[in-house]
Amino acid sequence: MGTGKSVVSRRLSEILDFKFLDADREIEYHEHIKVNNIFSKHGEEYFRDLESRLIEEIVTDNSAKKRRVISCGGGIVLRYRNIRNMRSNGVIILLKASPEVVFDRVRFSNKRPILNGNMNVEFISSLMQERELMYLSSADIVVDTDDLSIEETCLDIIEKIKINNL
Repeated sequence: MGTGKSVVSRRLSEILDFKFLDADREIEYHEHIKVNNIFSKHGEEYFRDLESRLIEEIVTDNSAKKRRVISCGGGIVLRYRNIRNMRSNGVIILLKASPEVVFDRVRFSNKRPILNGNMNVEFISSLMQERELMYLSSADIVVDTDDLSIEETCLDIIEKIKINNL
């Protein structure tokens, strides 16, 4: 959250001429409700179920072989089956940022259900530490976005894909 997933994914898809898909927007479209409302009305577990189903649909879709960039929420790696499904069909890229940078990027947003009532560097830092092992173990590529523009982040990703033959 706040690492640039949505804007970087969108720009990367443009550079590569791939289809762009934002998992949260897809869920909102199919559920006819915003993600933060899903969290408040149905809870995180319900949202994670929707997220898992979406990833499974993408992987089993016959057109899934098409080249696409998918922006997933930070909690997608909390379920191993999501990691397995994503890895079976592509490259998993982790965008990182320091807790301070994340806070600066999201502090005026009310669209971060996990941060509602917890909008501070300490909470962000603890959440990142809690998820760090899952993030790092699932990622094929890691990019620190603290000091990079959107364009620089995309170029770094493309370079790492080439270097690693992914």
